[in-house]
Amino acid sequence: MLVFTYFMIKKISPFLHFCLLLIFFGCNNNEISKTYFGGQIINPKTNHVILFERETAIDTFYLSDNNRFFAEFDSKKEGLYYFKHDNEFQYIYLEPKDSLQIRLNTLNFDESLVFSGKGAERNNFLIDCFIDSEKENKNFYDYYSLKPTQFLKIIDSLETVKIKKYNDFSSRNDNETEECMTFLNIALTYPLYSKIENYPLNHARILRNDSFPKTNENFYKHREKVNLNKESLIYFGVYSNFITNLLYNKTYASGFEPSVRDYSPEFTKTLLEITNTNIEAETTKNILLKQEVKYHFFKNSESTIDQEVFDTYFSLNTNKDFETQIKNLVSDTKYNNINSLITDFTVFDYTNIAHNIKDIIDKKNTVIYFWNPKHISEDFISSKVNYLSSKNENVQFIGVKIDGNNESHIEKLDIKNQYFINSTSDANVFLSSKLPRVILLDKTGRITNGYASISSKKIYYQVKELNKN
Repeated sequence: MLVFTYFMIKKISPFLHFCLLLIFFGCNNNEISKTYFGGQIINPKTNHVILFERETAIDTFYLSDNNRFFAEFDSKKEGLYYFKHDNEFQYIYLEPKDSLQIRLNTLNFDESLVFSGKGAERNNFLIDCFIDSEKENKNFYDYYSLKPTQFLKIIDSLETVKIKKYNDFSSRNDNETEECMTFLNIALTYPLYSKIENYPLNHARILRNDSFPKTNENFYKHREKVNLNKESLIYFGVYSNFITNLLYNKTYASGFEPSVRDYSPEFTKTLLEITNTNIEAETTKNILLKQEVKYHFFKNSESTIDQEVFDTYFSLNTNKDFETQIKNLVSDTKYNNINSLITDFTVFDYTNIAHNIKDIIDKKNTVIYFWNPKHISEDFISSKVNYLSSKNENVQFIGVKIDGNNESHIEKLDIKNQYFINSTSDANVFLSSKLPRVILLDKTGRITNGYASISSKKIYYQVKELNKN
């Protein structure tokens, strides 16, 4: 009877399927160990929803004719997930045997998101945390000009409200696990703690001071109750942002002036060392070290490197895969240097016709942006390229997807200016890290920047100079 009933359910609509499963499996939860996730997307922008655990996509769920989806999967442990629709995403906290349903309107993604089913209360609480934090951020910047004692009074007042909200939820939901309640407390309070860590730098820059404001020990009292080594949350934005802000604050406080913006080699080395000192969890430490050394390199938007910075990184990192990627990054910078001619290589257009890159450049000022969906989003690239091309009419923009094929391209950019390379391409000699890279060339075919970065603010000025040729 169990098998017959289940297969009858499978033949009906995804939404009714979901509802019946909630009822049926709710009565038989000793027999079923599946976790269920589904819902409705109003005004969908794509035809699917992707569910992630950390950075790994668990599965893609396609919308039905009425824009609903249904998913079931094994979930043997509780924890943080997130779902993505088009370029929007939101976190959810799932426990085994949850039956979570969402309803959202893409025209107002976060504010319209509502959860129902088993696991709904904690996730409605979570989305409220995000919305409250966004509201606070809108008018918060002016507070950074206040004196430390005044600023801390505002933080304390906000924290009192949040703790009351947390306690009210806890009293109504005594069945939630300790792990879940710890996570919700972090989601609620760590955005405030990030603001405290940001205060000295923002205060000095707003008032244009050459030194940081003087604070007493009480100013950083939150540090006594935070956990910097919760590896399960390193990909949770609220948590990782707080840790990052704390590490940068400590780095500035070690002797750097507020005017430091471009992160000198000395600043980067100090940041790496402070990260190593303050973070005990090996996985978290390795992720942060890699993020820091990569971010500072790409922010510089030049092929020049300081070997001591990378040597410091290699001495502290213990992840072999990360080490290989960063060593490949260093190796990649040795190719296509300023004033040299670009190494010729073959690319394929999206009809699978091969072209030589030098023929595509064709005596035009050119920006070649190599991209990899594992490291940069299509929406980010399209917004940057569309803006830069609108401001620099004397420059052509050529996109090259690393390890690509003719099945996918960037939808919001002209496909005629997009190409891909595969694993056999000669371009892989200078793309061994598989990380994004931008090469700028003038009309003569000479390289003006061999390793610019599409994510750096400097790219605007670099392309503007190229446009003058």
